[in-house]
Amino acid sequence: QWEIADLDPIEESESFMPSSRYYFPQVLIVPKKFHYEIDGSFESWNSFGKFKSELNSGLHDLPQSEIERINELLVGITDRKEKILALYKYLQEETRYVNISIEEGGYKSYPASYVVENGYGDCKALSNYFQALLKQIGIPAYYTTIYSGSKNRSLLKDFPSQQFNHAILYLPEDSMWIDPTSEFKCAYVGTWIQNRYALVGDTDTSFLLKTPALQKEDVENYRLIYIKQLPSNTAELKVKNVYRGYEYELVKQIYKTYNSSRKIELFRDYFIEDNIVLPKKIIITEPEDESSIILDYKTYSKTLLKDVGDEILVEIPKFKIPVLERAKYRDYDAELQYPHLLSDKIILEKNSRRKLIHTPEPEEYITEYGSYIIKVKEDEKHIIIEKEFYIKENYITLENYESFRNFFQKAKRIDSNLNIRLSNSP
Repeated sequence: QWEIADLDPIEESESFMPSSRYYFPQVLIVPKKFHYEIDGSFESWNSFGKFKSELNSGLHDLPQSEIERINELLVGITDRKEKILALYKYLQEETRYVNISIEEGGYKSYPASYVVENGYGDCKALSNYFQALLKQIGIPAYYTTIYSGSKNRSLLKDFPSQQFNHAILYLPEDSMWIDPTSEFKCAYVGTWIQNRYALVGDTDTSFLLKTPALQKEDVENYRLIYIKQLPSNTAELKVKNVYRGYEYELVKQIYKTYNSSRKIELFRDYFIEDNIVLPKKIIITEPEDESSIILDYKTYSKTLLKDVGDEILVEIPKFKIPVLERAKYRDYDAELQYPHLLSDKIILEKNSRRKLIHTPEPEEYITEYGSYIIKVKEDEKHIIIEKEFYIKENYITLENYESFRNFFQKAKRIDSNLNIRLSNSP
């Protein structure tokens, strides 16, 4: 018998707050052996994984018409990876995700024929269906369960039990993790499944395996801003934003979900630079060769260039660096489950009527939590500012939180005070 009393509630969320699992006391109880349509066991990860595989065995019943469609789809494709990509594209075009959890639906998948007939399925059904498609062309894939969510809960490795809420596939010969419910590119390991243990296996063997962690280059959000000086201190801007990681996922969700006017509003709130006129048109492209999305637009600003006495002050576009609460107002640690990287290349076109007086000084501010770096270049026609704000994946205890906050504060202060000064006359 267990009792709990006087447990303080979490009154409000805090910046970079870890999963509540770290804070709330809990008692987890599972039976060693159980019956869920068939006999199963939590004695080991292997036994539990084998139970799931046996429960879902015999469900690769693709109709002959579907097999013929697949064979026709792959005519002329000889490369193994290209076959996988073609099947994944077919999966995305022909099916959609619908949650199904009736009867044994919490563990057991619907058969592949169900997905073919209805054009939908939950994560289990779509994973089973795509596994069947791959099996049809001789590519082995493990049915895999994982905890999916923006806040990863550390798996209790010494406590075999149902700690998962999602099904995906792992292709061992191709080292690919594929989420059949995803609207992103094939084998994109997104923020919701990156860097965590999954239960991989079949009826012969099952084991825990960790998904790849997002790296610095996977999360870079890059801005290229070209600024041309016009009369009356108006600045013409050409902007190219390249989003990766969480921002890539968010932009794509906005793009697919909302109408044009609402898209513009949301882009303004989350992605468009401050102090500029909202662009009338945004060109959105998604490169074939990487997991990113690009926003291109032209606009102008009447506030980037300002008269200050006999000089013109050119404000350098700022990063959106959050202001974190003080440690004394926090109750919990902070956690960044993957890195974050903002990078800018800002090109100011020179004006022959305005003499350059001042540019920012190059600077490197490097700490255990990340870095802020600025570089300055100049040629005959341009002043070029390159800057980067990088935050490492990290777990910060409340004891060390104030130094983590100071890193943010100093980076924001440096970034906020960047400017170029020009004379008002040649």
